[in-house]
Amino acid sequence: MSNPEQTLETVEGMTPVKKDKEKAEAEEQTKNQDTEVKKKEFEGQLTQLEAMFTLDKVTHLIFFLIIELNFLFSKRLIYILMELEMKRMMMNHFFV
Repeated sequence: MSNPEQTLETVEGMTPVKKDKEKAEAEEQTKNQDTEVKKKEFEGQLTQLEAMFTLDKVTHLIFFLIIELNFLFSKRLIYILMELEMKRMMMNHFFV
């Protein structure tokens, strides 16, 4: 390659390859960036789904706790009412 013309042709011939390589690297970088953006979006969606699932479970538990508390309160209320009725009956019996 001592001939300058041949060297110049060789260099000129390499230039498109270099440009193609740079273009391919730029495209690859763009794809990687797009992939990262999509990955973050999917992670966000996954987090939302997990939060919705957890919220649904919490809501379900609260619902059953309300039912249980209502049942316990009702039993206690019935017991108090029965106790009051017994006292009323006793008072009526003694003061009649």
